[in-house]
Amino acid sequence: MWSDARPTETGETLRIIASADDERFRAFYATEHDRMVRRAVLLTGSVDVAHDVVHDAFTEVWRRWRTITDHGPYLHRAVVNGARDHHRRGARTERLLDRLRPAGVTEAVDHDPTLTRALAALPFQQRAAVVLRYYGGLSEREIATQLDCPTGSVGPWIRRGLDRLQQELA
Repeated sequence: MWSDARPTETGETLRIIASADDERFRAFYATEHDRMVRRAVLLTGSVDVAHDVVHDAFTEVWRRWRTITDHGPYLHRAVVNGARDHHRRGARTERLLDRLRPAGVTEAVDHDPTLTRALAALPFQQRAAVVLRYYGGLSEREIATQLDCPTGSVGPWIRRGLDRLQQELA
């Protein structure tokens, strides 16, 4: 599309290209949004934080839409990195929100709160490895790419994470 595009005085060609990009991004967003939010909820333990992480990830994808060759993996990596950043900052914000949230208000999401709490108790690497393996269906190599770590680290993280989950849920 770019090679045949010739700018005109009115900028008509640029509008056509931008419009096509807009439509492709809308379709991509519609396809990936809910799945990414569910994954981010499991990684962060919070619906509110998950929505923020996913929003930031889509914003980053949109900014680089024309330069990224494979949008899906870029988005997945951005969501995992956003969840990691949240984990690094600690749970200060979440604790404050819990104090401010009225009693009896529950988060509306299709997940098991017991599992979410048990996942939240895991260290981030274990939590991410377990979620990406069993919820995301990724291989150990794909998880290593997402987490930017050696492939050999993923198996032990999954094993330790499952052991701790079993203890937490028992």
